[in-house]
Amino acid sequence: MAPTAKVEQTAMTKAPTLSPGDISPEVLCQWEHGCRAYFYHKEIDSATQVQAVAWGFQDTRLQSWFSVNQTSFTALSFDDFVKELKVWMEPNWEVVFRTNFI
Repeated sequence: MAPTAKVEQTAMTKAPTLSPGDISPEVLCQWEHGCRAYFYHKEIDSATQVQAVAWGFQDTRLQSWFSVNQTSFTALSFDDFVKELKVWMEPNWEVVFRTNFI
């Protein structure tokens, strides 16, 4: 099992980075919130939001996944891209989430 990924964002005007590791629901939520803050503070147009933050993936698996699918992913809204990103969440994340938070 890989370590859990971490989100780093030095300022709201900087895109957040996502370190290598498994993506937990909490980490995805932190990353998404950081992205939205970045979009707001830098006035990033919705058409370029995915492109603006995807380069902050530090895990080589995510980098490759994004690079191979870059054309289709950058055509998505940020919300739809986040849905696609959920395939990288830790195994059984839905069960863990329900057990811990519901």
